[in-house]
Amino acid sequence: MSAVLVFMFTGKQGFISLYKNHQRYKAQEEQILRSHQVIDSLKTELKRLHNDTVYIEKIARERLGMAKKNEMIYKFVDK
Repeated sequence: MSAVLVFMFTGKQGFISLYKNHQRYKAQEEQILRSHQVIDSLKTELKRLHNDTVYIEKIARERLGMAKKNEMIYKFVDK
C-alpha cells in the first residue's frame, strides 16, 4: 500500500510531476499572453508610423533629435 502512495506522488504521472507540469503550463500561457500584448502594441505603433504624421514628427524630434528648418534644439545636461 505504501509503495502505491509513493508511486502516486513521485512517479512519472505522480501528483508532484503533474503539479510541476501544470505550473510550467501556466507560466507558458502567461508568456504567450505577454507576447500577444507586445505584438498588439507593435501593430498599433506600425499603423501610427504609416498614417499619423504628428506622431512621426514627435518620434523624429524625441528619438532622433531632428528639427524643422530654422529651428534650434536645446539639450539640457545634468551635472
